[in-house]
Amino acid sequence: MVTGLIGINFGEQWDEYIHYYTVQCSLKSKILLPCSNVPELVEYYGNAYYNYPSFTYLLSLISYVVGNVLKNIFLDPQTPLSFEHFRIVARSLFLALSCCSGLWLYFSLSKTSKVAGIIAASIQLLSWEFAYHSRWIAPDALTAQFCALWLMALARSENSVYRQRWIAFAAIAAGLATATKYTAGALLPATIFFVWFTESQNLKLRDFPIKSVIKLIILFVKYFIIITPGMILQPLEFISDLRYEMQHYASGHNSHYGVAVYDIHDGPLVFAARLWEYISFALISPIPLLSFILLLTSLVGALHLFRTNRRALVITIAGVILFYTCFFSGITVVFLVRNYIFILPFLAFLIANGIERMLQYNKSIRSLVIGLTIAATTLNYYNLIDSAFSINPGYNENKLQALLVQHIRTHPGEKFAVSKSLRKSINYENLSNVVKPKEEADTFAYRHDDLRRQKNIKLKDYPSNRHNTFKWLGSREVNYNYYVSWIGRDRILLVPMKEADRMGLTSAIGENS
Repeated sequence: MVTGLIGINFGEQWDEYIHYYTVQCSLKSKILLPCSNVPELVEYYGNAYYNYPSFTYLLSLISYVVGNVLKNIFLDPQTPLSFEHFRIVARSLFLALSCCSGLWLYFSLSKTSKVAGIIAASIQLLSWEFAYHSRWIAPDALTAQFCALWLMALARSENSVYRQRWIAFAAIAAGLATATKYTAGALLPATIFFVWFTESQNLKLRDFPIKSVIKLIILFVKYFIIITPGMILQPLEFISDLRYEMQHYASGHNSHYGVAVYDIHDGPLVFAARLWEYISFALISPIPLLSFILLLTSLVGALHLFRTNRRALVITIAGVILFYTCFFSGITVVFLVRNYIFILPFLAFLIANGIERMLQYNKSIRSLVIGLTIAATTLNYYNLIDSAFSINPGYNENKLQALLVQHIRTHPGEKFAVSKSLRKSINYENLSNVVKPKEEADTFAYRHDDLRRQKNIKLKDYPSNRHNTFKWLGSREVNYNYYVSWIGRDRILLVPMKEADRMGLTSAIGENS
């Protein structure tokens, strides 16, 4: 939360202005439904906005009202709330609510092990991917928070005298998650499966709890409609926007730099491989090896739960993860990692159970596990601090150039070629490992602005679906490997020379371009 607030003013994010204008429209029209009176938005989205369910809109509305009150107290009450002030308030609110996921994960495990609860919360909150997404005025980290709440309800229902209440609460959490992001709707059938499995592990049809299921469906629909009443009040607009999103993700995203950087058209298996590359090497920790080790620990946790008669819960969690792997791989080609953040709470829960189980092994293994857990926590937290202070105060042009010179000097055995703009702005006379002929170079260095300033640039490829394509110097408000069209601050990028040639970078922005 603290590092999130330090980096709250991270710059631009694509969708934020949409929420600002839809809220303004609601306040002017006195209609509490997401709409727009801005010509360019009406042309693109129509008179209503249901591309997201309405939880994001409602929080944006609350943020606008709160921001307006603060503005009247501390600033000029005669001027309207600016977009800049609105987004600071909204980002802070989204961040605070998203961080509640750590609390829900703690309570999902604290009944059996407070240590495991703390570990689960730490894994969730110290994930860099979760951290920077939680600052956005967007539904993704909030959906992860509701998934954690749903998971807490199921875990708490086990062997509880209040089992029915917890199951009902899980259905409500599923409804709220779906009212935040449509794809969370699979939590309802997952809840039904959990109830059926706990009542009949053979999953016999005669034991199907039809009355309980009807109640759960009613609760789910009720809370979804409370948050997104447009489904009833503006059904045509609702269906139109929902169909648009489905077609958009199934056909492809916008092109950037002349290529479809976010699309994977190589089939479901390649998409699934990229998805699990992200989960394995980036989602849990920005340190790939550490992320992968923690992911393997989740298997220990799943096996432990299965052996301790918590099969319904672990099979439900595994089913949710498997379903979404097949869902995204099977019907979408657009690869945007923000859509996969909600998988993190399930992994954090399993990892914490795995670590807690390994702490029960012999002394040598227990000591190793404790050491690795402390190291993982420390490294992830240090990364959040480093990321936050790279945003605030940030890097101006002189600092970026100094970073590049320092990097080149500290890598004397590596030969660098630089873009045309970098060659003009930096004196390389004393840097013998900066070479002109690109064939001699190992690494190509360029600025992100080299691409953004050329409107008609045409690259051969510029992938945004691998965990280690790019290294960069400068601000770390986002993982550039997965957001190559980011509209934020400039940075200096470092790419292996062979990759730069393959992508067409050297011919487009190199010295001889």
